Amino acid sequence: MSAVYVLHFDPPLQHARHYVGWTDQEGVASRLEEHLKGSGSRLVRAVIAAGSSVHLAHVFVGADRHFERRIKRRKDVCRWCRMCGHNERPKPKIPKEKVDG
Repeated sequence: MSAVYVLHFDPPLQHARHYVGWTDQEGVASRLEEHLKGSGSRLVRAVIAAGSSVHLAHVFVGADRHFERRIKRRKDVCRWCRMCGHNERPKPKIPKEKVDG
């Protein structure tokens, strides 16, 4: 099952405090392990090289790549990050498709 996940960096690397990713693997844990071993995104590699810690902040189970892009375009990932102090994480509003008829 696919999922979109949010990683939190502590401390941030310059302007980067979060990473949003998508996986269709059996679980987010295996994808996170790839990131931590250095075979994931360049940003996460740079964060680890700088000495920051990487935390799994939120998972949207069943979400697809389009949802990942939507989250990235909004540029307010901290709304879904429990590490940033937001207790309630709102669900993003997904526009309903128009039905002809």
